[in-house]
Amino acid sequence: MENNGKTRRAAFGTGWKGWSFVLGLAVAVLAAGGLTGCGRAPRDAAAVWAKLGEGKKAGQTKTLKLPGGAKLEMVWCPPGTFLMGSPETEEGRAEGEVLHPVTLSKGFWMAKTEITQKQWKSVMGTTIRQQRKAVNKRLGKDYKENGSGSKYPICFVSWDECQEFCRQSGLSLPTEAEWEYACRAGSTGAFAGVGNLDKMGWYHPAKIKKDGGTHPVGKKKPNAWGLFDMHGNVEEWCEDWAEAYPRVAVTDPTGPDHGDMRIMRGGSGYAWPKSDNSSDCRSASRNMAKPEYAQYTTGFRPVARPPK
Repeated sequence: MENNGKTRRAAFGTGWKGWSFVLGLAVAVLAAGGLTGCGRAPRDAAAVWAKLGEGKKAGQTKTLKLPGGAKLEMVWCPPGTFLMGSPETEEGRAEGEVLHPVTLSKGFWMAKTEITQKQWKSVMGTTIRQQRKAVNKRLGKDYKENGSGSKYPICFVSWDECQEFCRQSGLSLPTEAEWEYACRAGSTGAFAGVGNLDKMGWYHPAKIKKDGGTHPVGKKKPNAWGLFDMHGNVEEWCEDWAEAYPRVAVTDPTGPDHGDMRIMRGGSGYAWPKSDNSSDCRSASRNMAKPEYAQYTTGFRPVARPPK
């Protein structure tokens, strides 16, 4: 089984070194027509925002019709300030999770769940089987699907492919700050919502003897704003290049202009047999990978934000 979970955790300390194994896991961006968008013209992000408009309260929902006809439920996340990172006393904490105040000056809409296989096919035209086969062919692997169906999250998708999904849909990947702010939804502990990972997300406890798998979205408890599966199931790509956290207050951070690795958040339902990856599913946990990386742990959820 390929390394995942804790082996990809980003320990962003001084000098900020990533885990070496991702350097050898580059896969091609294209995946069996994955970047075609079925030949449609991309949607205008400003038009999508105009359709949604600014929300009135945290947790408000609206529904978008994606290219191809599938529906995507969006949740309003209002502007606000929160503490990003984790306290030194938090169990499972990594070195680089420096607590610092972050202000998001504008609200945004975030997908209520991780993008499903049905929604992906609607926009991109490819199935989970085609995504998996493309990754297996390019890596010389034999990864299994471990979760196939219209309500299961899409996986085997690279950052580049997720960007194309967003471009076709008039949406964006969330910044890392937007992701953690939405995940926490006002909470300050290791896990949002009821604070219990077993109730909030699909992860890999030590008692499981296999490597895990994905599950249909929206089956665990939501957080305070009604977002599901922010902990576990599949890791979620963010917009940012990876970098060490600042030690001062920041407003609307977007990460550096250049880099080698992109941020992934939320943890997944996979880990080595008999190992526990709960610390990777914490609200503050940070992972990273090259943008062309695609595997059975990688998924995403998009956002809609106001035009600049």
